[in-house]
Amino acid sequence: MDYVFVKDAPGLCHHATRPRGYDFSVDAVHSKDMESRRADYRSMHSVQQILTASIIWLCRAGKDNVWLGRVPCTWPTAEALQILRESGAL
Repeated sequence: MDYVFVKDAPGLCHHATRPRGYDFSVDAVHSKDMESRRADYRSMHSVQQILTASIIWLCRAGKDNVWLGRVPCTWPTAEALQILRESGAL
């Protein structure tokens, strides 16, 4: 599995780390990278998908149609929490 997040900007803070497949400097999606990232995401275990989607939701501060488009990411809260508990992530 390739990386879902990449360091995409100068600096040491969290603003330098972004989901792979999108170039902020020109506000453009890189189709091939996005397709690859989505495939990597789909191959993750549920707990990994939930944590990854949560990080993206936090970064985007709301619904996202770029990074989370065409991938599973709509769990009811109770179901997501149960999956995280059962996996030992919580």
